[in-house]
Amino acid sequence: MLLARILLIIVCTAAWLPGQVIPVYQVVVDSDPVSVNVVVSDTAGRSVMGLTREDFSILEDDEPQLVNDIKPVGIPYNMLVLVDRSVREKKSPWPDIVLKSVDRYLKSMRGPDRLAVGLFDTRVSVVLDWRSSKSGVRQNVLISPSDRGTEFFEAVNWALNELRSVKGRKGVIMYTDGRDISMYPRLVKIGGQLQPEPNYFVPASADARFRETLARVKESQIPFYFVAIDTDMQLTGANAQSKFPGWVSFLAAARSRLEDLAAASGGSVIFPKKADEVAPFYRQIQSELGSAYVVSYKPTKPGGDGHFRHIEVRVQPPAGPCIIVDGKCTIDVTVRDESLQVKQSQIGYYAR
Repeated sequence: MLLARILLIIVCTAAWLPGQVIPVYQVVVDSDPVSVNVVVSDTAGRSVMGLTREDFSILEDDEPQLVNDIKPVGIPYNMLVLVDRSVREKKSPWPDIVLKSVDRYLKSMRGPDRLAVGLFDTRVSVVLDWRSSKSGVRQNVLISPSDRGTEFFEAVNWALNELRSVKGRKGVIMYTDGRDISMYPRLVKIGGQLQPEPNYFVPASADARFRETLARVKESQIPFYFVAIDTDMQLTGANAQSKFPGWVSFLAAARSRLEDLAAASGGSVIFPKKADEVAPFYRQIQSELGSAYVVSYKPTKPGGDGHFRHIEVRVQPPAGPCIIVDGKCTIDVTVRDESLQVKQSQIGYYAR
């Protein structure tokens, strides 16, 4: 049974968001390089890191420019944290792992990052509304147990609706076993003992609801990250229900649906057996959602004409086509890599 715990959350001010576009700014071209904040994402909306100067090209008024330098930087992101608080088995490691893991994640968030926290069973209750993760204002959040089941698919749908109006980079992290109440096996009497039906299969109505949710998740391009507990991946002989094939099949079905949702969304799932196993997972989330580049160049055209100059940053396609210059292959900067999305902090400047 979950023990009621209090998580201390310190909350703060946001910085530049990648969704904000500054159309105009001013530089002295003769002496200052031009710098542009750039977020590079894959088709799932995750930050693409590890790029080098050679991976970028810059056009100023459609003229190729020489990239002087790139630097990786952190950017703020929005995270919806949802905790499954439905009833648990008596020997479940849920209280120890989940409560410590949630606390660790909230403490790992950076000042400009924004978050909201909700608890769910048959419905979702918001216990901390959207705000910066640290602002010097203390906020106590009580995570208490519930005696209800879990409408897991509805919680995922609720998260999609909640994030629809949230601007900037965003994601969802859910602490759950993925067991929707509609998926549970029927109990049958075998040898005088009630047990889950051995030949378990997911009910058609439950599978239909899952398919609808999966389609919505895939369309949203919002990454879902799952910290999964009490799945078949963590089942041990100490659990009395592990000897029932129907129960093991049910847990496997719930787990596979977590994996499907994570893959469709561009997120991922982890199956920790101890709370300290989540730290690398949190670093992965921060890298995928909270990373960008500062790309700088010195314009080839002399400044001082007062004209507006349009900037376009592109990411080179991973291979060819190329132009032969002095016997060397040079990537054609007019070719776009459609598999990557590039967002700039500004689209141009006036050359004073």
